[in-house]
Order: sequence, then structure tokens, then C-alpha cells
Amino acid sequence: MYYVSRIALFCALLTSLPFNLLKAQASSDSDLSQLCSKAGFSVQSKAEKFDLYRYEKAFLSFDRIDSFRLEEKQATYSIENGEAIIILASAAEMRARSAKKIQSLGSNQLPIRFVLNSHNQVKEQPLN
Repeated sequence: MYYVSRIALFCALLTSLPFNLLKAQASSDSDLSQLCSKAGFSVQSKAEKFDLYRYEKAFLSFDRIDSFRLEEKQATYSIENGEAIIILASAAEMRARSAKKIQSLGSNQLPIRFVLNSHNQVKEQPLN
């Protein structure tokens, strides 16, 4: 009898495991989105199978992100081959949020796109 109840408990845990993993993933995705918002950017997918998580993580560790902000308005840049975009809050908005010093592009947006290298680091590429 003891072994039957342990087997039943094990089976119940196995059947609920995928649901619990999905629930944990959803909460970590929303946490990541909140971190991106605090950092002053959002990544929006245009392609169906675009890996937002990978790019959000990469942009959170991109130390030069502030140098691509415009002074008074949001900047929008393409990611990879147009599969997504990144929208950066303005430098003025970021200064109002924190005491961080930000050197902006002024009002000139560079013709670039962002890509990830093989180490999942953000790199900018000039558009021709």
C-alpha cells in the first residue's frame, strides 16, 4: 500500500511538472520585460519565431546602449534582418528617471541595425 501511494504521488508530480515550468517561465519573462522597461528600452518582435528573451538579455548587458538614444524622442532601430525592433527611451526621459549622465546623439539617428555575435553580445552594423 505504501508503494502504491508513492507511485501515485510521483505520477501526479510528473503530470503537473510541464504546467509549473511554463508558469515559472512566464513570470521570469515578465520580470525580464520589467527590467528592460527600467533600462529604458523594449524589444518588439516582427517575426513569429524571434527569440525575444535572448535579445532582451543581451541588451540588458549592452553597456553602450545610452549612446544610441536621441535627446528628446524615442529612437527605433532594426534588429538582425528586420525580424524585430528595439525602441529606446529618449535621453531626457532617462535623465529624469535617474541621476545617470547620458550622452545622447542629439537629434540625429544613426543608420544602423543591431545584431548578436556568436557570444550573444550586441553589436551595431552600419546600414549602407
